Amino acid sequence: MIRNAIRLLKRAILVAIGRLGYAIVKLPKEPLIEAKPPAAGESRPQPSAKLEGTPKTELEKAKQKGLAHSTRICRDDLGLDFLEPLKTYVHLQHRYRQELRKDHSTIRIIGADWLKNIGQIAHLDIYFKLKALQMLEPGETIICLDGVTPANQSLLSYYTPLADRVVPDRASLGVAAELMEFLEESTVTVRLIDGRAEHYHSLFYDVGIAWQQQARPPLVSLRPKHRADGRRWLSSLGLPNDAWFATFHCRTTAKHHDLRSVSVQTYERAMEAVVRAGGWVVCMGSDHEFAHPKIINRENHRTLDDDWKDVFLLAACRFFVGCTSGPADVVNGFGVPSIKVNTLQIGSQAAYNHDLFIMKLFRSRQSGRLLTIAEILEHVGTAIGWQTSQPDALGLDVVDNAPEEIEAVVREMIERLDGTAAAPEPWEEVAQQRLREFRQIAALGQGPIMAGKSRMGRDFLRRHAPALGLRNV
Repeated sequence: MIRNAIRLLKRAILVAIGRLGYAIVKLPKEPLIEAKPPAAGESRPQPSAKLEGTPKTELEKAKQKGLAHSTRICRDDLGLDFLEPLKTYVHLQHRYRQELRKDHSTIRIIGADWLKNIGQIAHLDIYFKLKALQMLEPGETIICLDGVTPANQSLLSYYTPLADRVVPDRASLGVAAELMEFLEESTVTVRLIDGRAEHYHSLFYDVGIAWQQQARPPLVSLRPKHRADGRRWLSSLGLPNDAWFATFHCRTTAKHHDLRSVSVQTYERAMEAVVRAGGWVVCMGSDHEFAHPKIINRENHRTLDDDWKDVFLLAACRFFVGCTSGPADVVNGFGVPSIKVNTLQIGSQAAYNHDLFIMKLFRSRQSGRLLTIAEILEHVGTAIGWQTSQPDALGLDVVDNAPEEIEAVVREMIERLDGTAAAPEPWEEVAQQRLREFRQIAALGQGPIMAGKSRMGRDFLRRHAPALGLRNV
């Protein structure tokens, strides 16, 4: 009975995850990582399989609320508490674990849902930073592939040393396999050591600030072998050994049909600006054919089992230009200077830790004007997920970044890295600070929408500050 209730609730949660933009895809069941055997004389804590009673009423209530929220439509309730069922779920998991644990260490399982796309694997970075900062309850962390081939095996291998164990399937978990529902970590919400349950997107700011205050280096760094092999590979494609390159990721409409998608043609001016500055460009995610010999299309050189090259391109580039897609999260983990363009869902700390960002805008069909930042947070809120039908239902047109806007923010990054960037005007600093005063939508947390080192692109700010409510005219 308990298991059935949890399965129903998890089904509702998966729907909610989809609304947040987490893609769930089916992958071949071919485990690639061997289980780490226990050291000599080491015993593995196993939970007791006996439950001393269950808060069935609360679980049923959480299930019903989760189902209700997962079926709401965007034009009705904006659902500013739509994550509450997910928080209830992790609290109930904790209660069950308290009964299961007894005198054993707390066990946490990172399951297959963490491995099915590259962006979700990248979120292991914040999970292990939470653990390193002692914001999670201490205990054993196990990565269980659960028969799934990770979306990027190489990227996962950078984080597996941070886990206590890696196992290929549930059978390797022993008794814990029977208790997976109670021990598996959610990909959306986590329970902290102080008893709070928070959405991961609400923790980017807090974790980033704590990490910086303690002057900690990135959790992961590119392996020398990957760097050397990657440079040899690029050399075979014409890039000189002493040349620098920028990596672009364009999640194109040719492969995807939602609000995160972009037109690669709008990025070409920015790519040419990199070449004029003396660099090369490697573009990921697009089948577009580039005429310039110094713009390399990664997809034309993709082979089986070469996902390490994606990690190399993201971690070894001089800077990264991405959109609202998983690779933008990967570069944050490696501490690479980055630009996020066509940024969506500004109310969920979407620009966290990127050096520069510019955002997609929303235009009201009724008034014909752009929405201000305040209006985006108040009226769009969580109603805009990834589907193109959602802004349409709200009477909004989505305005992608123009080619000259993307080129300008890339030139700004080059100037910053070269040490030639002009000092901002006083009003620009005031506007950047004003951006930091806006808070996330209440469902996700209370942190600022623009966190850490992030700044809105200089020319984009100058162009749109009055319309966005960041400058009085």
